[in-house]
Amino acid sequence: MMINIRKISIFMIFLSSSLSASSMTLLIDTRDSTPRVEMDINEKTKVVSIETGLMDVLFDKGHIFFNMFTTLTDDSSGQADNDALSYAGEIGAGYLLILFPEENGASWNLYKVDSSEDKIEGFEDYNQTDSEKKERERWLSLGSNLGESVVVHIH
Repeated sequence: MMINIRKISIFMIFLSSSLSASSMTLLIDTRDSTPRVEMDINEKTKVVSIETGLMDVLFDKGHIFFNMFTTLTDDSSGQADNDALSYAGEIGAGYLLILFPEENGASWNLYKVDSSEDKIEGFEDYNQTDSEKKERERWLSLGSNLGESVVVHIH
């Protein structure tokens, strides 16, 4: 008999989340036209810092999340949304958060998985972060701001 560690892990996560009524489960899908392995160090630092700031906020608020990275082509966005929503439903996530790192910030779309027609959109501006900080710290701050914006919409 083979034990499926992934299913057990997901079961344990949902068991723990059921103990806290305010905890939500999210699938975070970061999207970029450049595969992560092909990004230069500055681009990779930006993307990872945004994700880290966001995930730190979600973790601190007691939310559970899974993440993935999708490389987009010009014509794949609509299908990528449908695929991500389907996958979010399969893993039992209540929300799908799609991140789009950009040159001057990050756009995001938030879907409630069971009613995917309801989409909330937002943008976090890099120029709104503390210019006295180092670049990595500014991207972390942007990710934290993004996380706080998302948390408002999932409660």
